[in-house]
Amino acid sequence: MEHIILMAAAIILLGAFLQKPARLLAANIAEGTHRDGRQKRVDAVVSTRFLLAKAGSDVDHVDICGASDQPVGVMNDEAEAIEDFINVQWLNASEQSRKVVASEAITVEADIYAAASGKVQNEPTIAGTYWLIGKARLAAAADGDVIEAELHEPIKVVVVAAQSQDSLTDSTGGTADTTLAAISGSGADSDINNNFADLAAQLAKIKTDVAAFTHTTPAIVKRLT
Repeated sequence: MEHIILMAAAIILLGAFLQKPARLLAANIAEGTHRDGRQKRVDAVVSTRFLLAKAGSDVDHVDICGASDQPVGVMNDEAEAIEDFINVQWLNASEQSRKVVASEAITVEADIYAAASGKVQNEPTIAGTYWLIGKARLAAAADGDVIEAELHEPIKVVVVAAQSQDSLTDSTGGTADTTLAAISGSGADSDINNNFADLAAQLAKIKTDVAAFTHTTPAIVKRLT
């Protein structure tokens, strides 16, 4: 009798389950959090491992990072064709060091910046906008060497040209005021006016140098010497 009751209960439960509308459970790979990185499609062929990636054509794509581009991570694989998937390791998403590709000789503990073609470089010596991403933990002897690096969130660095004003020696013995006036009748008009011209020229250069700073977006600013 007990077996009959159990069988009847099982049949009732099975019937209730079959009458319940089916529900599809699926994970949306485009949402949620990702511990170390994630897969993205590529906008360009990637023929070398450990190149820096920048944001691509949309949120699901990445591209090879350039010297002035903001990097988002390291592509630790190759992609043979556009639209292939590639794994992107976020720059600061792990306590582990990363592998990157050098564009030149780099010493141990040197600050490294994003360079052309997805590589990394030393502190730039040419005016421009760059991204500081970490420190080299191994040295690179030449372009193309793969080195170990400790990476962090990219920091924008604006390198400005060396200041254009020259050192100015004041041997006039005069008193400075806010007016540049022509002088005549003293017997040394040419020298006096040249002094004022020198001063005016240096002020114009200073104005240019200051403008170079004020026209940059918030960033670390380094001046070439």
